[in-house]
Amino acid sequence: MTDPPEFKLSRKGGEYVGKRSKSISGFPCATWLSHNESSEILLPGFSDEVDASHRFCRNPNGQPHGPWCYVDADAGPEWEYCDVPFFSDVHGERCDVRIEGHCVHPRECKMDVTGLSYTGRKNVTIKGHQCQRWMSNFPNDQLLFGTENQTFPDDLHLQHNFCRNPTGDEGGPWCYKSNGIGLDYCDIPICY
Repeated sequence: MTDPPEFKLSRKGGEYVGKRSKSISGFPCATWLSHNESSEILLPGFSDEVDASHRFCRNPNGQPHGPWCYVDADAGPEWEYCDVPFFSDVHGERCDVRIEGHCVHPRECKMDVTGLSYTGRKNVTIKGHQCQRWMSNFPNDQLLFGTENQTFPDDLHLQHNFCRNPTGDEGGPWCYKSNGIGLDYCDIPICY
């Protein structure tokens, strides 16, 4: 197949065989066989043939958020998800916030001080920092901070970089900074 589809059919995207070869943060993907210790374990999970030049985004081990790759950059994370979209019957519809797969129109305020249920689209902190995507490992390696175990009121997707409070922080909704290490709080008004 010379031009495979550039979308996934399932959430995990194990069937994806497209040609995307950059991570969500724009880092080039490394060749899969350059990671000798991992490649033997992962090879049976590939949906296509892997050779020495294969550096396409795949999900051979069933990561929960879809295709990923090892990163070929000294300053980047070891691995990161790739931005492989879902196939959609409804073209042109933008859906920033989803709950259980359904598109919702969120309120841009929080119901209580901690904002545990806040699902708005604010993605800039009090100090003016743009929020890092929750599923990106750069510049903050969120895997070290336990992102997989945090609780979100909505579905995470690759572009999701909205202020949330997945840890129940008393300071309210927050996010990791996309332009530096660490986190910052967001100014979300209380609903009246």
